Parts: sequence; C-alpha cells; structure tokens
Amino acid sequence: MVLDAILSLDYWILIFLLSLIVTLISTITYKYTTDQKKIKQYRKEVKDMQAEMKKHKDDQKKMLKIQREMMSKNGELMKQSFKPMLYTFIPLLLILSWMSSTLAYEPLQPNIPFSVTAQLDELYMANLSDITIKSDKPIKMKEDIEFQAEGKQKRWILQANESGTYTLLFEGDSFKETKEILVTTEKKFKQPIQTYKGQLKSVTTSNKEVTMDFGIFKLNWLWSYILLSVIMSIGLRKVMGVA
Repeated sequence: MVLDAILSLDYWILIFLLSLIVTLISTITYKYTTDQKKIKQYRKEVKDMQAEMKKHKDDQKKMLKIQREMMSKNGELMKQSFKPMLYTFIPLLLILSWMSSTLAYEPLQPNIPFSVTAQLDELYMANLSDITIKSDKPIKMKEDIEFQAEGKQKRWILQANESGTYTLLFEGDSFKETKEILVTTEKKFKQPIQTYKGQLKSVTTSNKEVTMDFGIFKLNWLWSYILLSVIMSIGLRKVMGVA
C-alpha cells in the first residue's frame, strides 16, 4: 500500500516530504482562494504609507491619519488571508495530529533492550527494592537499578522478543499501577510518559525522540516541520508568483 511505502521511509525524508506536500497544497489554495490583485495593491499601498509616515514623523496629525488608513488596509489583507484558512485549517490539524502520534518518537523494537523508569514521590519511605514490575506477556528483565536523582527513581532494563502491546504492572508498598507499552518495528509508539496520582508519580519508557540534524542544531519533528514549511513557503510563493 502507498501508506506502508511512505512509512517505510526514514524519518527525515518523511518529515521533508510531508512539509513539501502540505506547503504546496496550502500555497495553491491560498493563490486560488484569494484576490491576488487586491493583495498586491493593498501591500503596495501599505508600503507607500510607511514611507509617508517617515516623511511626516514630526506631524502628529498626519501620522495619525496615515495610521488609520494603514489599519484599514491591513484589515482588508487579514480578510483575504482568512479565506484559505477555511479550507486548510481542519486538514492541517488532522495532519499534525497524525504526525504527532506517528513521528514524535521512535518505537521500542523487538530484541533490543529498552529502559522503564518509575519516578516515586520524594516522601516515599518504603524500600525501592520492594517495587516490582510484571508483564502480561513474556518479557526479559535484564537488570534493575535503584538510584537517587531528582527524587526517588527505579529503573528496569527490559527486552521483548516479539512485537505487540504489553501491559506492565508496577506494584509498591502503597500503589499498584499499569502502563501499556508497544513493541514494534513500525513507526508507532505509545506515549513514553504516563503520570499517576499517588506515590508513584510517573513511568517513562526510553523511546528516542525523533530529531532532524540541520548541521549546527537539531530540532524535533514539529520544529523541523515548521522550519521546512517556512522555507518551502517562501520558495514556492516566489516560483508561483503568489502575493
């Protein structure tokens, strides 16, 4: 299937392609749902008014008059900009929601060790070694580590041999909580952090956050998408002659 083929791509290629496709569709929609002649006219008039304001910066009355005219023109520009949003807002939200649930983190994979960390309340007085973890399906426990860091924590190193959803049961002196984890080779994951009320504050899995390397800095999927979309939008608007 097409979706399977797309999801088999590397994360950075997938984010790049989605940014390009969404930006291209948004740019085309903007071009053909707005009055380009009016937008160009309004922008030229606003630019001319800004030049006029510089000339009359010592004339308060003249400045106020120009400012009112500029506000009127900017209002017309905003009306034009809102039109394409009627067509693109909901689809964009759906796409970003899908990207967030698919591209934010790498999956926990079969036969590769991963960590699960339980964060305890600082007032938890029972012995950390008494906290147990169990799974509803066979899963290897390679080691467990107790340590003090930003409160009380206990970490387990686990390894699942098969793909699937596992329900982990965490039990301590005063709590019994569960967390589902997903082990898969596909681009899927369950949220790494789950919070609780009580002395067990949270459980975190070691899903690696997806990032794009831009050479001098790295960004997560969302900021990578935003940066690429801005750059592509500028380029596409110039190529397509969009105001």
